[in-house]
Amino acid sequence: NNPPPQDPAPPEVGTVDRQLWEYKTGAARSTVDSVAGKADTNGAVATALGRVLEQEKKYGDAEARLRKATELAPSDPAAFVYLGETLLRQRKDGEADAAFRKAEELGRGGPGGEYYRGVALQRLRRFDEAVQALENARNADGGNALIPYQIGVTRAFQEQWQPAMDQLNRAIEMDSG
Repeated sequence: NNPPPQDPAPPEVGTVDRQLWEYKTGAARSTVDSVAGKADTNGAVATALGRVLEQEKKYGDAEARLRKATELAPSDPAAFVYLGETLLRQRKDGEADAAFRKAEELGRGGPGGEYYRGVALQRLRRFDEAVQALENARNADGGNALIPYQIGVTRAFQEQWQPAMDQLNRAIEMDSG
């Protein structure tokens, strides 16, 4: 039962990512609406739409869309991370952990996978492993401000306040948005 081959992610998906990280939900909604017709056939578009729905606090709709994304792109750790986040918001902790475990598994060795693997490990409370995966991601993509941000969040979960602040400040220096 392999999913059908997909078109690559349209460039609008990257724009939606940026808008969501900046909490520009309305702009992200407008951008994703411009490609929403592909959400039933393209995993990246389905993921972007699910993320917008999650930020709009439409958690049931977000969950449904992100589940569709995991079907369309079953090897994409990002879809599973965002599904896990949405499940956490709904207090479905067991299902969220299962999604994070799948993201952790899929993130091993894939392009961009170490970042999502690190986030998944963080959410699974495997903090030292999360930091290692995120450091691996930083080695591959040193210009990504989300990496020190996630390391900082992980250190905060560990109550390592100064290392957390150092990483969060680094993320802001890299990208004040």
